[in-house]
Amino acid sequence: MDSRKMIGFGFLRKCGAGVMHLFVVTMCLGLSMCNIYGAHYAVLSNAPKWLKIMILPLYYYLVVNYFAAYMQAVFSDPGRPPKNPEDSLTTRCQKCNHIKPERTHHCSVCNQCCMKYDHHCPWVANCVGLRNYGYFIKFLVTGLIASSLSLLIEILALFSSRFCAHCTTTTRTLSAILCLTFSACSVMCTAMMFFSHVPYLKSNQTTVESYDNDFDKRQAKKNGLNYEYPYDRGLKKNLEEVFGPKVALSWLVPFWRNVLQVDGLGYVNCKNNKL
Repeated sequence: MDSRKMIGFGFLRKCGAGVMHLFVVTMCLGLSMCNIYGAHYAVLSNAPKWLKIMILPLYYYLVVNYFAAYMQAVFSDPGRPPKNPEDSLTTRCQKCNHIKPERTHHCSVCNQCCMKYDHHCPWVANCVGLRNYGYFIKFLVTGLIASSLSLLIEILALFSSRFCAHCTTTTRTLSAILCLTFSACSVMCTAMMFFSHVPYLKSNQTTVESYDNDFDKRQAKKNGLNYEYPYDRGLKKNLEEVFGPKVALSWLVPFWRNVLQVDGLGYVNCKNNKL
């Protein structure tokens, strides 16, 4: 099956990618702001001072890290192939006529090629590829942790009668329903997206590549063979290819710029050990 159909690109083209991107990004930011409102205004504003001192710095550190990763995923170049590469590459895309190194695919939404193309993500209004995949994963993880913390705080506050304690009963009820719903939706969405990418991170493959790899793996199993992903260099090297050599700083420091050791024109293929 065509992977573009599986992830809804036909629907994007019908609606207009620009309109869809604007709607989804606005919804994503609105959902995030509702989570912040629920955790801070409706709950933490009525919390004891000691709890504020413990929770607020951690919570807003996560929020800043989340928005930083989101902006980087949105505005970073996902990995467009160079127009005039130093190495002469004969393979060119039949749709845009740009050079097409290995692991490069043409995005039908952007109408451009992207190196180590994973998918086109309406949530970040951008392709997700070689240069912004790390930011995309960080956006999912920080969003998952922050929204989970919001949900936990809201549930505990609701049962301790501290949720929006300064409001009327009607306002408190409506606020509780909205905040809990938005937080739960945020947790589920980010969790589903992140955990679907965990196998790809571990084995250094992309979403698009996984379709072909799964087929090859089934064929190898039928023939009694053990299939190995061609670019799987081990967990440490795989993570460094996504986040750069300073993986810890990439996760801990907001707006940290990942300096990748891969240029997208060639990769270590573990089957033939060539770059």
